[in-house]
Amino acid sequence: MMSGGNDYLSIERGKISGTTIQQTNFAFPRNQWVTVQWEMTMSDNEDGLNRLIINGTEVINQTGMNMPNAQVFEDVFLNQGINFTLQEPTFYERVQIGATANPSAGNIELFVDDFSILVE
Repeated sequence: MMSGGNDYLSIERGKISGTTIQQTNFAFPRNQWVTVQWEMTMSDNEDGLNRLIINGTEVINQTGMNMPNAQVFEDVFLNQGINFTLQEPTFYERVQIGATANPSAGNIELFVDDFSILVE
């Protein structure tokens, strides 16, 4: 997710009922190839690790959940009068790369090359 006037890459966690982890110290480079590395220690609690590196510069290194938390989801839905239970254990079944949530009405040109994922 871009933030801070659409110039800074951040980690959006709204789909897991978390807040966005924002940074405004390192503007995202434009019109050039960029290396983006996102490291996570997966957790549904606040002890997860979220680390974002752009062109070798660490721009985010923050703890916080990065997986859905069953109790948080139950509470969020219950506040809306919906009885909901998240299946446990939770896991990720897909990864999306690109402009998957473009809030702009304008066109976006995005080139992606050499995507990889490593699970340890």
